[in-house]
Amino acid sequence: MYAMTPDGHFIVDHHPRHPHVQVAVGLSGHGFKLAPALGQAVADRVLRGVTDLPVGFLGLQRLGG
Repeated sequence: MYAMTPDGHFIVDHHPRHPHVQVAVGLSGHGFKLAPALGQAVADRVLRGVTDLPVGFLGLQRLGG
């Protein structure tokens, strides 16, 4: 199974019902090679509430969430 979002991009955002939970989903094989950067972005958001890495376009709101 190949897990992808409708637009083919990942989701890196907070959970819509539990804002204290960060998610990084829809990665499939690309997630493996990007895991260090995505891990850094999620860790930044958990620890500081923001990241300097360009992950804003991966937010859930782009899918109507």
